[in-house]
Amino acid sequence: MAPGGALLAALIQDLRFTLRLLQRQRGFALVTLVVLGIGTGVMTTVVSVANGLLLRPPPVREPATLVRVFTGRYSGTPLLDLLAYDEAAATLDIAAFRESRVSVRVGNDAARPLLASFVTGNYFDVLGVVATRGRTFLSHEGRTPGTSPVAVLSHRSWQRHFGGHDSAVGRAIVVNGHAFTVVGVMPEAFIGVMGPVAADIWIPVTMHPLLMPGARTFTDRDAFYAQAVARLSAGVSLARAQAEADARFVPWRDDQAKDASEPGGLHLHPLHYLVPELWNRAALFLAILAGLATSLLGITCLNLASLMVASNSARTREFAVRMAIGAGRGRLLWQLSIEAFCLACGGAVLGVGVAVLLTRIIGRWTPPVDVPLVLDVSPDWRVLVAAGIVTTLVTIAFGLLPAWTATRRATAFSLNGNSIRSTGAGRTRTRATLLIAQLSLSMLLLTVAGLLTRSLQHAERMDLGFEPDGVLMAALDLDVNGYEAQRGRQFYADLLDRVRAMPGVRHASLLDVVPLTGANRGSQMLADGVPPPAAGRTDGLVSVGRKSVAGGHFATLRIGMLSGRDFSRADDASAPAVAIVNETLARTFWPGESPIGRRLRFHEPSGAPSPPIEVVGLVRDSRYVSVGEQPRPFMYRPVAQEYRSDAALIVRVDGPPLAFAPQLRAAIRGLDPDLPIVDLRTLTEATSLSLLPIRVAATVVAALAATVLGLAALGFYGVLSFLVGQRTREIGIYMALGADGARVGRMILLEALRWIGWGVAAGLAMAWLVAPLASSLLYGVAPRDPATLAAVTGVLLAVGIASALLPAWRASTLSPADALRRD
Repeated sequence: MAPGGALLAALIQDLRFTLRLLQRQRGFALVTLVVLGIGTGVMTTVVSVANGLLLRPPPVREPATLVRVFTGRYSGTPLLDLLAYDEAAATLDIAAFRESRVSVRVGNDAARPLLASFVTGNYFDVLGVVATRGRTFLSHEGRTPGTSPVAVLSHRSWQRHFGGHDSAVGRAIVVNGHAFTVVGVMPEAFIGVMGPVAADIWIPVTMHPLLMPGARTFTDRDAFYAQAVARLSAGVSLARAQAEADARFVPWRDDQAKDASEPGGLHLHPLHYLVPELWNRAALFLAILAGLATSLLGITCLNLASLMVASNSARTREFAVRMAIGAGRGRLLWQLSIEAFCLACGGAVLGVGVAVLLTRIIGRWTPPVDVPLVLDVSPDWRVLVAAGIVTTLVTIAFGLLPAWTATRRATAFSLNGNSIRSTGAGRTRTRATLLIAQLSLSMLLLTVAGLLTRSLQHAERMDLGFEPDGVLMAALDLDVNGYEAQRGRQFYADLLDRVRAMPGVRHASLLDVVPLTGANRGSQMLADGVPPPAAGRTDGLVSVGRKSVAGGHFATLRIGMLSGRDFSRADDASAPAVAIVNETLARTFWPGESPIGRRLRFHEPSGAPSPPIEVVGLVRDSRYVSVGEQPRPFMYRPVAQEYRSDAALIVRVDGPPLAFAPQLRAAIRGLDPDLPIVDLRTLTEATSLSLLPIRVAATVVAALAATVLGLAALGFYGVLSFLVGQRTREIGIYMALGADGARVGRMILLEALRWIGWGVAAGLAMAWLVAPLASSLLYGVAPRDPATLAAVTGVLLAVGIASALLPAWRASTLSPADALRRD
């Protein structure tokens, strides 16, 4: 037989032997597969989530040649700059887009708020995507403002609003009160290029002035900012395109910019699903999650290695016989590696199934946010490759070391099984090492889970400086119905009057930025009378957060008014500018003095003086953007003087807030039946979004930690049980010489405690080094919190002792005569 045929025949023979062996050891095989499936499944899920969020490109043509385009401000680039540079660039074809809410009405249905992506006419051509029904935009559409009332629907909008019927193409819809025609439907997989944020409808950017008359339009260079993607020209590298942008865009932009502080330069990035700042946050969370999942997989491998050591130890006589009749050590290593690989492959198949199930659950999860999100984290070829790599590493981790140890013992083993002591030091050291490693990794995971849990509890009990309970919030955006500033002010004033007069309403107000939702507004300010700093300097400037609110805001949210007055109707656009400030701002500008009657000014980069703003009230500090922020200067301005089309109506009511929702809807529709309510929920629910990252992290890590704790307890119990079985003769002799059962039980427990102690000590050292990496996710808890470390130590000690009780009891109840008769 040819050498290749002989090898194949030997491999087939080994596989048959392995299958027969596993069939005889069904219990061992089942436990191994389940443990492997859990470990590899969780790891594959983490890889799949990372792949979906950070690596998987959108379904466009040749995504490797697409890049994201930014200036120094990642919030956007002036659209006119992008269009002008697109005409001049030789290495790029740029498409720009801007996402805004619009009101869409189909037939006689009520108007709905949808997320629209206003795009340049070449958007779909640059991306290389085509409609599944109808068409995308033609070359002449999107050139002349207000002349292309056409729209392309997302697959999801087509299903929801048109029932998935082909007749949707050519149908008329009403967008912000204007008639549009649906010309196409995009593929289900295409949601845009803003990562998980899914556009509902695409509209030519030239229609923005018609649909948003209250907004400053794209014809105003310094007001209309857009995001952009670009396709590299054939044969052009990213570096070459960046070099051209550096050479051409910066000088041109410097000639156009009115603000000397405006960031210069055009930065090109690979087409990641998330913009850079969000990519960094997601990468941090996924890095922590991957570390925890790797720890879980490591514990899985250590657990299985312990099982394999035990299984192989029971087969030492078999290995000795095979070596005595001519099998070399390498042949035995090959056989044991085949057995480990078969188990690893079975576990990998089960793990992929676990990963598919978990990713489907994650994909169906809808985060409680007011923008449509689509999380596609289903496994693809990258994930399957990763699963194969994990399988190989698992085979090496839990298969080769036990195989090496088993064949080394078999070499020295005689056919008389008593020739080697059952308590061989080598075997004990190997098992003890594996056991201590399991316990130390378990300690690490439990510490991270404990820190996140304590952090969440601390954040939930934290004094926010306001009371969200009992408040209903309705988010509105008057731009979607074309309100101009004066009409918008009147609408909000009429709405407040109507709501305040309703039964069951205690207080009502408006605000433009809902607290603890991540939204933030701020300005550089200086005290009146302080000269502006020289160019490039910041002397006297203070970064001040701000929001616009209506009178009654502080009573509605129960923010303590310390001195001065609230806003009134007299504080309108024609009145002198006024503000209410918090304690930190007062201390910053006027330490030890009353701020009432003092004046502030906005800092203008041009150096021109801005109108003074008089302070009329002082309120308590509160949390504004996140629960973990430090106290900072903050200023409130009346909505009549700082009008914004998008605002949230907040209403404090008697009884459950959601019970008041129908009356609030009726009040809004009584003033404008076509105005969609962007978001309607309790303020408690809205502000809880700030805790979403820590809540998700705590839940995921707690689940991993519970799994790890169970695996560690199972592994500890299994190893101790095996050791008790291996030491039966020794225990019998010990008891025959006078030791009673209690003493034997204490001996086993003390040995278990010694291993637990080493594991806890190693785990504490690892936690001390690793825990600070999670500091950005913690609120009010130090990464090396002594209380958490003490609690985790207690839990691990309790679980370890509980796992050791049954083996210790079994050892204490052994009959010396029966023990000595065992071979």
